[in-house]
Amino acid sequence: MAIEDPWQALSLNEVAAVLDGLPVPWWIAGGQAIDLFVGSSTRHHQDLDVAVLRPDQLAVQAHLDGWDLRIAHHGRLTRWTPGQPLTPHEHGIWARPNPASPWRLELLVDEVSDGQWAYRRNPAVRLPLDRLGRTTATGLPYLRPEVVLLYKAKRPRAPDEHDAAVAIPRLSWSERAWLAVAIAKDTPDHHWLPLLAHHGRARAIYPHSP
Repeated sequence: MAIEDPWQALSLNEVAAVLDGLPVPWWIAGGQAIDLFVGSSTRHHQDLDVAVLRPDQLAVQAHLDGWDLRIAHHGRLTRWTPGQPLTPHEHGIWARPNPASPWRLELLVDEVSDGQWAYRRNPAVRLPLDRLGRTTATGLPYLRPEVVLLYKAKRPRAPDEHDAAVAIPRLSWSERAWLAVAIAKDTPDHHWLPLLAHHGRARAIYPHSP
């Protein structure tokens, strides 16, 4: 159950099959959500992220009954006890069918406040839950690209920079504006802000709330 154990991420079709019948919403997240937004695969993905809402965590756990579910926190993996809610500081679950198999997906637990999605690093940044995701033509749900990029903006690595470069030019004016405001709340000199402004004149509305 080491964090160094190998990954063999589920395909998008496989994760849809695994989560079929889950009675709460879920969305493909991370770099694969960016690819779904762009409409093609733009880079290799080692893992697969799926976003769920904190109030729904035990329904997700029950749906994956029999899987090896581990809380990923501070570089360690610990067993997610059945029926035990995560602490407020825990928001990542690694999942695999059994302890002998590679890791297959990571569940990312998103916050809800007053009936809205709330960015865990700055709860003042919010979205109505019905605006949190999109759906592909085949019915696969994924997080909105501006939400994915907000998470990636904190400490962007090379894959995150790639995702920003391919997604930002394709965002609508309102999506770029929302993302620019959200990033600027914490990092007013972030190097993505000129790119957002260039593609949508978002700089003009930085003072406003998302």
